[in-house]
Amino acid sequence: MRPRLRLRPGGAKKLIQEGGGIPGGQLKITYNADSGSHKQWVDAVCNSINNALGDDRACVGNPIGTFADFRSQISRHKMPGPFRAGWQMDYPLIQNFLQPLYYTGASSNDGTWSNKQFDRLVDRANAETDTARSVALFQQAEGVVRDNMAAIPLWYQNGSAGYTARLSRVALNPFSVPVYNEIKVG
Repeated sequence: MRPRLRLRPGGAKKLIQEGGGIPGGQLKITYNADSGSHKQWVDAVCNSINNALGDDRACVGNPIGTFADFRSQISRHKMPGPFRAGWQMDYPLIQNFLQPLYYTGASSNDGTWSNKQFDRLVDRANAETDTARSVALFQQAEGVVRDNMAAIPLWYQNGSAGYTARLSRVALNPFSVPVYNEIKVG
């Protein structure tokens, strides 16, 4: 079992100082400004960092006007530091949350992260004919991503649905869409 994380602002400040400080003196989190919700969460993350460090300008949002410009800078590797990312699976298998984002040279590996152990586990999982063993290998690969902090997960999306007492068997599929053919009336 992994130890619980505790908020220790003094410890964070000390580790940053020991690491040579924030490069350039300021952390900029880049996001596309044409989606109204990104500014709010980037401001909240920066406020948390700034409060922990006791510096109102240690972290700031870095808006890029449009998603097209934002993606262009990412694909040309022109981001000045951390940037927002999001991923929606194409099919409900753990592979689709890992391989496109973190495999060396993968099409959506925007941070160009590379890890030989991760790649080997993905290769083994893809070669496995037993689904349960394949998923177990992908879970090990996910542990490599976590332990090496290839990304900083902030949250995941929940699906929402409502129903009345007249309905039963209401459920959402892995894409957060109701499974209409399973819903019973009465």
